[in-house]
Amino acid sequence: MNEPAAFGTPQFYRDTIAEIAQKSGIYLEIIERYCAIGNDAGLDHAIRCLIATARAQEGICADLKEMKAKHKDRETRDGQPGSPTKTPEGGV
Repeated sequence: MNEPAAFGTPQFYRDTIAEIAQKSGIYLEIIERYCAIGNDAGLDHAIRCLIATARAQEGICADLKEMKAKHKDRETRDGQPGSPTKTPEGGV
């Protein structure tokens, strides 16, 4: 079994989205069953749960994009000549 990704890494976000997607699949099956048996109250509830999982995935994906953009900005800024975090080539 794979080690879980460290919190705050891009893979952690992806793993979390995948885990929620599995739950979404379960809700899809429940929706089909409620349609088949005519349980409208259960159908309404299952659809609301499915929508909630999609919104959660959307939020996590937005966080992932934001984190990657900040990381890219930091790399761009730090890679500029004269940046205090980078030493000149061959320098001390």
